[in-house]
Amino acid sequence: MKAFRALVSILLCSALFSCSQSDPEEKPSIDPPEEPTPLPVDPTPEDTITIAYGADLGWFTAMEDKGHLFYGFSSREPKECTAVMSELGVDALRLRVLVDPSDGYCNVQDVLRKAKRGSALGMRIMVAFHYTSQLASATFQTVPEAWGNEDFEGLLSRVRLHTTEVLQALKDEHIHVEWVQIGNETDFGFLFPMGHIERSAEHYVRLFGTGAEAARKIYPDAQIVVHLQRGYDQKSTRSHLDLLGEKNFDIIGFSLRPTEVVGEKFRDVQSGTLIQIASPEEAIEYTFFNMD
Repeated sequence: MKAFRALVSILLCSALFSCSQSDPEEKPSIDPPEEPTPLPVDPTPEDTITIAYGADLGWFTAMEDKGHLFYGFSSREPKECTAVMSELGVDALRLRVLVDPSDGYCNVQDVLRKAKRGSALGMRIMVAFHYTSQLASATFQTVPEAWGNEDFEGLLSRVRLHTTEVLQALKDEHIHVEWVQIGNETDFGFLFPMGHIERSAEHYVRLFGTGAEAARKIYPDAQIVVHLQRGYDQKSTRSHLDLLGEKNFDIIGFSLRPTEVVGEKFRDVQSGTLIQIASPEEAIEYTFFNMD
């Protein structure tokens, strides 16, 4: 696989970058220092390390409509959710998109509602397509009811039209989308059973490619994200990326759960290449304490 540019764009994740510098007070050695080992890719002005401090706020409009309030640290008065997150340093939003959800949340109108607020605060936007009517996961990739009678060519058309409709609606409102995620936790594919990798890897690649192509037509500069759940499994991750091919995606997105040993595997995945990595999802264990 050809090396990607050395950009690490991270959502909901922190990264540590370090470099070694010589002591300015140290006397120069007699022999000139050795030339550093060159990177696999010649650096360009675009090759910069960028960290996006993001949050998946796909749920907040539903919470607002149920009467929940949001508070920051600077005031006891409730504030609008994205404003609170902005105060806390969040500068990017991940917004999930569902197909005809039963409660209406995360459909195109709801995504617009949230994206407008984030965009007004200067936040960067990731749109995450699930291609289901409920939240998709590695093992839940059910075809939406309205798409249920389609053959494979019909599913390709549905993916193209759905992706185009959502992104065009955002563009019409002058909202810049920086990242587009095609499918959610697509370790085994999406739109089961036709898009299941074990049934037809070719079908999955074509479905993914159709979504990516539609996204690039609306937002040519958007980064295409492939989102995987098993970032800890180097073998399956490498196999998945090789299957998709480098032209179909720009960034690898991993779901990250701190109980999994993922650090070394991230490095393994990058072995021999420089790959853009994002963590669109994190889950952190928590406990409710009895405060009485």
